[in-house]
Amino acid sequence: MSLHLRDMRKGQLLEVFCPHEGRAKIDIIIRHYAAHVISTERLPSAAYRVLLEKD
Repeated sequence: MSLHLRDMRKGQLLEVFCPHEGRAKIDIIIRHYAAHVISTERLPSAAYRVLLEKD
């Protein structure tokens, strides 16, 4: 199982690709970044966009 995070906009926007793990895996990531997550958006091809607040 692998999870690919693409750091965009200096760490504020992450695109999370989890084609096999599904929602459970993204929930783990959301919990990991819980203090910083503003929203998530479902993208095509089992990807999610996670918007983080500025540090």
